[in-house]
Amino acid sequence: KRHKPPAKPDTPDAVSGRKHMDVQTEQYLEELKDRPVEVEADTQTDAFLDQLPAPIFIPMKTGVDAETQVEDGELFDFDAEVEPILEVLIGKTLEQSMMEVMEEEELSNMRQHQEHFEQIRNAELAETQRLEAAEQRRGAGKGRRGGA
Repeated sequence: KRHKPPAKPDTPDAVSGRKHMDVQTEQYLEELKDRPVEVEADTQTDAFLDQLPAPIFIPMKTGVDAETQVEDGELFDFDAEVEPILEVLIGKTLEQSMMEVMEEEELSNMRQHQEHFEQIRNAELAETQRLEAAEQRRGAGKGRRGGA
């Protein structure tokens, strides 16, 4: 087989003074070059100079200064003032704790009393059932004797 040259497009020849060119038809155009543009740029900076630290900001005074002298014993005496408050707090805490302990003991006693009552009731119930069963046996025995 012979190699065929590529088919020539079916466009008319260019008008005199003009020529046909290949055109990009993609959505995004791209500049076609053999080599990208290269640019060199240099910069030079001065040496970094040490700066002095910024001074601490001290706001300007406004108003008038006043002084008050306080002697020992003129203010709050912590030990003397706190003692009655502590006594009340401790007293209330102890009272509440004693009430809780007494309630727990009372609940325990009630549970024991209820268990004792249930034991007596169960014993009486068992005795009643035993007596009823004995009565039924007697009645069944009399029925057998009397019917025979």
